[in-house]
Amino acid sequence: MKKLFAVFALSMGLWLYAAPVYTPVPKSMEFSGKEVVFQYQWRFEGDGGPAAEWLREELVSRGGWSVVKKSLQVIEFQKIIDIEHAEGYRLAVSSGRITVSAADESGFFRGVGRLLAILRHPSTIYTDTTVTLPEVAIADWPDYPQRIADLTMTFWEPFTDEERLASTKHIIEILAEHGYNGAVINLGSNYQSKYFASIRPTPWSQEHIRELVRFCKARGVTPIPGFATWSHTTSCPQIHIIKDEKGNIVSQDIQHPQFREDYAKVLDEMMGLFDNPPFFRVGGDEAQGVLDRLKLSTKENIRLYTGLFNFIADYLWEKYQCRAVLWHDMLVSSQLGGRREGDGFTEDRVVPSQAAIDALSRNLILNYWNYGPAERYEGVDILRAAGFDVWSSCWTIQAGIPMLAKYSYERGATGYVPTTWCWNHNKGGMLLYAGECAWNATTEAPACDYEELYLQEWNSAPWFPKSATAKLVAFSGLAEAAKDGAARLGNLELTLTDGISPRNTVITSVNSSEEVHRLLQEHPEVKFFVDGQERYDMEIDHVNGPRDYLELVLYTPEQGPTTNQNKWGEEWSVFGGQRVADHYRTQPNTAIPPDGMLVSINVSGADKHNNLRRLMSHGTIQLLAAYPDGGESNVLRAELSPETHQVVLVFGARLWPFTEQPLDAVVVSAKCAEDSEPEKVSVYNDFALMPDPHFTGNFRKVFLPGGLSAVVWQVPEGRTPENLELSFSALGIAMDLKLLTAVEM
Repeated sequence: MKKLFAVFALSMGLWLYAAPVYTPVPKSMEFSGKEVVFQYQWRFEGDGGPAAEWLREELVSRGGWSVVKKSLQVIEFQKIIDIEHAEGYRLAVSSGRITVSAADESGFFRGVGRLLAILRHPSTIYTDTTVTLPEVAIADWPDYPQRIADLTMTFWEPFTDEERLASTKHIIEILAEHGYNGAVINLGSNYQSKYFASIRPTPWSQEHIRELVRFCKARGVTPIPGFATWSHTTSCPQIHIIKDEKGNIVSQDIQHPQFREDYAKVLDEMMGLFDNPPFFRVGGDEAQGVLDRLKLSTKENIRLYTGLFNFIADYLWEKYQCRAVLWHDMLVSSQLGGRREGDGFTEDRVVPSQAAIDALSRNLILNYWNYGPAERYEGVDILRAAGFDVWSSCWTIQAGIPMLAKYSYERGATGYVPTTWCWNHNKGGMLLYAGECAWNATTEAPACDYEELYLQEWNSAPWFPKSATAKLVAFSGLAEAAKDGAARLGNLELTLTDGISPRNTVITSVNSSEEVHRLLQEHPEVKFFVDGQERYDMEIDHVNGPRDYLELVLYTPEQGPTTNQNKWGEEWSVFGGQRVADHYRTQPNTAIPPDGMLVSINVSGADKHNNLRRLMSHGTIQLLAAYPDGGESNVLRAELSPETHQVVLVFGARLWPFTEQPLDAVVVSAKCAEDSEPEKVSVYNDFALMPDPHFTGNFRKVFLPGGLSAVVWQVPEGRTPENLELSFSALGIAMDLKLLTAVEM
């Protein structure tokens, strides 16, 4: 089980000189062992171009910071010619001066990104008037020329348009600070085109696309348009669409005599929106079903496939000098005369279609994808030998990320492109890890919790101008709670306790089906979880009964000899509540062990399914039960001082359940005297696992190291604060969610 709450180092200096881990790791980094203290007023020297403007914008956006004409503290930009590597830079932090040196604009962008990452790093110490950094000299450059995050925008997301734009910009900001120089904005049909109607409910506006493109370029990140072509048809531009007898979209009619002319108009539209980018993701993957429907010969399939993508590649190159990027996998499909052996995520051997390879334009960049670990990625060798420029793509399977990066780089691949394939904001840890492997392709990545690092960087701490006046909010029992470490939130120091909650929670291991049913009888509010060797737990939706879409079910022998369910499940036998034994996938009526239990989840490919697979893959888990012990109220209340301007609440939990959609763990209500209704914000069950992209009015949610969540309430101007109310959900109680501290100032 996870540690109840993280105990923070009381001296932040201990963090600093246990050597801060910066990612990606610089090629050369020398610490003097000294600290350098700066005030929040800077003077710029030299010409850093757009990168300097990026840095200026970031500095002045922080409370109390400024860039002025006269200051003893200098950030200097030096243009030097003796930097051999593309995008190379030097960064020196010394007393009174920070120097960024580079040969060109790209190097300045990478140097400024590194400086901003250091300023955002948890080892950096802030007070009301100063920031303390290590004295350090860095010389650095990347391995891969193209380090590109492929961000999926083709699906509807449960955010407003403004939240979606802000969330995407924030992802870009973090990527730019961690060495990325490109981002595929994979819109599919999810934007407002002049040439087709989007099938998504909230398509991206052209105004928001242009704003995102501007934002990327201002941070040295090349924005790359992307959509599917021919396959994944709901993610294609909706032109010349073919539907089946039920009205489902199945393909684009690429044989229509008007198709290429109309498709070229969409390409032109995207090139204009993205300000003539050097690359264009054109999809082309997993078109087996499309070709099967056509029922053509292999020769005709090859003619259609290569003819379409050669047209796109040559059109983009001849008109814009833009390289089209095509997924590789259809070259090893049986429909084109190739063969791939493997499980869909990895491959043991590939035999591509030589006829298709010979016919494809070398203006195309072929994007090889493989999501699993392997000693050899044969497809990379074949494509490189055939004379193609190659990019390689990974996904969230951690073991495969560094192996593919190293293998591809050593064989001349020029791009490393991690893919999100669903929501982007909850794939940040993978993106930072893949960015490390793209920057340093041939060296081992440092031991670092990339998920936690991403969360910390997503929710940078706000500024507290009245931190010196901070005092405890008068929640009953909080002042008497035992002290349990400390934390720093920007310039605010916090003393943590072991926490208070409206109800006590019992969390116990479950080792047999008999225990499961006893707990169900004795504690109607009991919830069951799968716990293991990951950051998260998985809540079990119910015990026995039907397994519906996305549901995770625990089956016991009381269900009968089998699950009596269809084949759309993935299942594991569990003995003693811990040992994972037999594994089943997509088979109906799976047998339930008479002396054990069966963990079963709907096969969906969604994050919930994939995260359970990851949890179970370690071979050992622990089934847990959680239930409240005594008490009836789920609410904590406290009065606030009328002079209060800001409130900070810090929460921690014992369990961190992952759910496909975030659920309320506690709802914070803040009431002002002038308002009839309080302002509210939810702290979700997954606060330690992923960021929250929603706007929250005068609230701000901040992740703290060790899996803690801070909620900051800024009292609205001209309002008199009255009280706070914390309403814990049943899931929050089961998580053993506690309020660790609450201060007002």
